[in-house]
Amino acid sequence: MNRSRINRRVLVLALTFAAFLPGWANAEDLKCSESFDGPHCWCKIRVGCTGYVVHDFGGICRYRAIASGKKEDCAQRCTQVAAQYGTAAVQASGAAICSNKGAGTWAVNAYSVVGASDWEGNACDTDQGFGAVTCTAIPRVCKCPSGWICNGCSPQVDGGVTSDGKCKRLACQPNVISPPPANGTQIGDPAWGFSWGNAFIAWGSTANGGAPNCTGGGYSATWGGSGGTPPDPCTWTDWLNRDSPGGTGDFETLASFVQAGQACASPKKIECETLSGSPASSTGQAYTCDPKVGGVCDNRQLPAGQTCTDYRVRFCC
Repeated sequence: MNRSRINRRVLVLALTFAAFLPGWANAEDLKCSESFDGPHCWCKIRVGCTGYVVHDFGGICRYRAIASGKKEDCAQRCTQVAAQYGTAAVQASGAAICSNKGAGTWAVNAYSVVGASDWEGNACDTDQGFGAVTCTAIPRVCKCPSGWICNGCSPQVDGGVTSDGKCKRLACQPNVISPPPANGTQIGDPAWGFSWGNAFIAWGSTANGGAPNCTGGGYSATWGGSGGTPPDPCTWTDWLNRDSPGGTGDFETLASFVQAGQACASPKKIECETLSGSPASSTGQAYTCDPKVGGVCDNRQLPAGQTCTDYRVRFCC
């Protein structure tokens, strides 16, 4: 048989076999259809991986169960739909974000998850950045109408600014109750006023024209950062677990995963959790979670009789 023909057959067989190896991203397998039996690709724009949702795209793809490379493909799809949604639409949600989160600076990104259900395990990838919104509280100022005294202000003056949102004025004096009730005794149910000295004081309301005129309140939203640029372009590995907590502890070291070809030599980030999916910090054990080191729990650093929990890690490369 012709040698070149043999070589071509060998190449075809090799490529066919490689398509079934773990980690081989087969373009045909990464097609989407609701008729497939694999997990979905979920995509949301939100404040933090589990925070306020700005826009939910739902399941944007469903894969074949055997497909590899799903996480990377999902991240790309999420980036594309988020970019189409647009920075302007995201920034239009600034007031809603501030109302939910309160004062502070909040990063807004598109996140993707591959799983059977929406946001399974909260293990999401950051795909598309939209900058950050700074929420600044706007002081609420309430001024009493003419003829009404501000409450909680100093000095208490007619038409002044009230610190507690209440206005008041004299209802009658002197009262005919003897002895007069203690200062601050509420009158009515619900209370419409209170006693003070030998006088009755009425609270202002909309009905009697004494409600304060209030302005301000809420938050102002200011956007910063470069929308549309991923804040930290890296790709997460699968969750990795090479060691068990027996012996001297649980050692999920970066060096061991680099040697096994499962992680890069200089990851940008690391996440550490228990096998049940709880953050490593929730166990209360002495634990090192460092992208330069990996995840390390040493039984010798724990109280007598206690052993390390079984942990797993993943790196962003």
